[in-house]
Amino acid sequence: MDVGGKVIRTTKATLTKDPTSMLARLFGGSEWSEQQSEVYRLDCDHRYFRVILNYLRHNELILEDNLSKRGILVLARYLQIQQLIALLEPFYGDSTEWSTVLEDDFSTPIDEKKWTVDTSRKEAKINDNIYGQLVLINRAALISVQQYPPRVKITGQWKFSDQEDSLHIFTRCDGQFGENGRTMETGIEFFSMKQNNFVLGRGNVPKIQGSLQRTTNGNFKLVANKFYGFEVIDAITTVQFLMYDYENPEINVKVTGTLEPENSTHGQANHIAFYNRERTGGAMVSTLADIKIQQWVSYKQQEPRF
Repeated sequence: MDVGGKVIRTTKATLTKDPTSMLARLFGGSEWSEQQSEVYRLDCDHRYFRVILNYLRHNELILEDNLSKRGILVLARYLQIQQLIALLEPFYGDSTEWSTVLEDDFSTPIDEKKWTVDTSRKEAKINDNIYGQLVLINRAALISVQQYPPRVKITGQWKFSDQEDSLHIFTRCDGQFGENGRTMETGIEFFSMKQNNFVLGRGNVPKIQGSLQRTTNGNFKLVANKFYGFEVIDAITTVQFLMYDYENPEINVKVTGTLEPENSTHGQANHIAFYNRERTGGAMVSTLADIKIQQWVSYKQQEPRF
């Protein structure tokens, strides 16, 4: 193939690996023969096309430092490589492709159409009498009434009162604490404590594959009684947790992880939950503000131009 002026040799098996793609439509027909001598020309950047080919071969995204994942997404959309589109869209697609499904500024007491609360843990309480804020005391939990399956983004603000406080956000959650009463029984858990962000899989949900990737920009440091912004993305096979200085968003820490592929489907329960932790003999206090839950609106495929 002549791709952007560069000759690239590959196999029919690789080109047709995604049966719904433009490449499969071009090269998967019975009229095409590997013995043909014609050169097929594709007008795109050969560096990005090689990344696409490697993904089709190995089901792994291998990217040089000077290439952008947004560029890969644009080409994957054109070629209609569905699995690669699903992998990249939630992180590198347009912001307009997220649809807001729940938003709460906590300017009124808890809306029972949006949330349920769990204060069954010892000394757990929720204070919803502060305009624009929801206060979680000890291991009080805020749980969404509706279920929001993966390809979900959760944003908001968090403030803590003590260095031992922590923020726990669950996706794919059943909304139930386990037998030890310390954490939710199932779900993908995103939590922040003492300047560290973590992601864990609990119960019958996928486990994290390999190590988490952590990126810190600026001198990010958690300070008590100050609001921080957060963003959680659960994109089925990839998860991301961003915590940033609300006044200076460029100062942040981001953690990304890949889920084990054989277990990357979501379970039957897909509630969203927030909670703090408790401390014996003292109150642990976390405050939430401006919570927004968004779900991905799939990119509308267009017929390819041959």
